[in-house]
Amino acid sequence: MPGLYVYHQTAASGYYIPTNCVQTTEFTTLDLSAETCPQTIYTGGGIIIPLMETIGGLNDEEIALENELSELTSYDEIALEISAQTATESNTSEVYNSLNEESPYLTSEILLAYFNNINVSELSRASLMLANSPLPTNVVDAVNESDLSPAYKAHILNYQNGKNPLEQKQNRINSLKSARQVNYDKLIMATFESDTTPDFADTYEMVLGFMETQADTHAKKKLADMYIHKGLFDNALPILCDLENIALISENTALYNDVKLKEIKIDINRTYSIEATQNVIVENEEYLRELASDYNTKEGGAARAMLELAGLWDNFPIVFLPNPEIIMEDKSAIISNDSDDLIPELESLFSIYPNPADDFLSIEFINPNGTCTFSIYSIKGELIKTVSSNQSLGFISIDISNLDSGNYIITCPELNESQNFMIIR
Repeated sequence: MPGLYVYHQTAASGYYIPTNCVQTTEFTTLDLSAETCPQTIYTGGGIIIPLMETIGGLNDEEIALENELSELTSYDEIALEISAQTATESNTSEVYNSLNEESPYLTSEILLAYFNNINVSELSRASLMLANSPLPTNVVDAVNESDLSPAYKAHILNYQNGKNPLEQKQNRINSLKSARQVNYDKLIMATFESDTTPDFADTYEMVLGFMETQADTHAKKKLADMYIHKGLFDNALPILCDLENIALISENTALYNDVKLKEIKIDINRTYSIEATQNVIVENEEYLRELASDYNTKEGGAARAMLELAGLWDNFPIVFLPNPEIIMEDKSAIISNDSDDLIPELESLFSIYPNPADDFLSIEFINPNGTCTFSIYSIKGELIKTVSSNQSLGFISIDISNLDSGNYIITCPELNESQNFMIIR
């Protein structure tokens, strides 16, 4: 059986523009007893507290993940990125070692800076990519599209099984933010829908207080909506000002338009006549028409509703038909045979530089059959130092600053290679 209640519409969600008018709406009740409290006939109150608890849990998990990311990237990211970007052949050893010490937790910005630096050798770039594999998605794309030696490229791409630990945590954080936005929307919707009686005022204030503690941009947007819903325009305007600054700094057009529309709605809500409302819309007509021409955004819908309210827009259904000029390609004709793309084989390599050396000896190596071990001997055959690699392709910089000037031999038994080098200081 239908019932009837009266509510004061001040700021509905969606495209409806509030005009401070009293409206009547029919609804169907499940319990028509005289004792039924109006706010329990239809209420989101039963889910409000669980939603706030869910948001709190999402916040806690995000904070924990942010802390984990901070621990993994506790290095000076800006300094490493600059050194990766400006490294040259003369300081490759020092730069590579500083980067390798923080592997496998280098950010994609640092990895791309080093990978795109053509002043360092291909093998040192490939080696750093391998040390941080699996790589972030954008770095994998950069490797795939680069002009790096096909054999090196194929070798790097062969090590991309699994997920990059930093990217995995960041993706989870992004998922938490998305989930939190959805729950903010549900919370505010449930609060607005339940705000039908004076008895709900305390709950509304509770939700309002909760939203005031939330720091992210979407929460601030919803907090402004809550203030506007109650006619607390002076409370909403400072928040909208902050959001506008965020939008301008981040060049976020959607956020900027959302803020400007809310400011116009506030001006509309402060009017007390149809003529005054129309004047507000006319003053913003040029801006609103620009938004209204876009049928792919909710801001465009809100702008059209405002213009229609002032008699400046004829709202009629828009039907988008497919473009007959677009012809679907026969995908079967462009499928390539992967077997035709042969992966180049790696060729053995054992190269050292500089020679004569000073404090560091750089080694570039390739062992198609496995890893490599490098041993430094004195000219008398005495073993001085051994360094191993867990990769079959790469770059190693050995610290020889504690060795005296003289002649030395470095060997790689896996490659059956040895070379003489000098240290001069």
